[in-house]
Amino acid sequence: MNNCRICNSPVKPFMSFGKMPIANGFLTKEEFVNEYFFELEPVFCEQCLTFQIGQQPDPKQLFHENYAFSKRMVEHFKSYAKWVMFNFLDANDPFVIEIGSNDGILLENFSRSSIRHLGVEPSYNVALEATKHGVNTMNSFFNIETANKIVDEEDQADVIMAANAICHIPDLKGLAQGVKRLLKPTGVFIFEEPYLGDMIEKTSYDQIYDEHVFIFSAHAVINIFGYFGLE
Repeated sequence: MNNCRICNSPVKPFMSFGKMPIANGFLTKEEFVNEYFFELEPVFCEQCLTFQIGQQPDPKQLFHENYAFSKRMVEHFKSYAKWVMFNFLDANDPFVIEIGSNDGILLENFSRSSIRHLGVEPSYNVALEATKHGVNTMNSFFNIETANKIVDEEDQADVIMAANAICHIPDLKGLAQGVKRLLKPTGVFIFEEPYLGDMIEKTSYDQIYDEHVFIFSAHAVINIFGYFGLE
């Protein structure tokens, strides 16, 4: 990558972690010989202040039918859902969407409360797991085409949520376009991700790996989404 994914300014890596395999690629011994490696190089754009990795494997290599998922965040997502319901769902018959909904661990809280919802999840196996738990799920990557399809078939959303998903998406401009198309005029987009300030303060450099194409700061989020009229 020679240009920033957000503002297209020239950028170059400031260091390299060397050749790295895919973090969630759990291979058998026989598969080791064909393991995929890529150069893990962090980049900082001085124009839009976005921290990113220079090279990322194709998302289809990362989010697939054997993608790992965990149930350990149940209590956290329960409180996350309650917070969203209390603060942002004033409308009659509200509609909630989650980008990267995984196995439905967050959205099932809305399903149990009979709130209209939809998860957008690219990994087939975890999307299937979500539907088993009564969570309405679309097996797809999120982009402007997906957003248009949802608006045409369902509605615009009162709330769009994400958790540990937005930093995985290399085409943030396409995502922002989709979010703007999908949100009602008074809607909100809520996402939680690793924070650049915490990573530096705690020296948590294991946050820099193939799935985390971005590590966000508040400045970067303002610049990224401000291009699309979001604030």
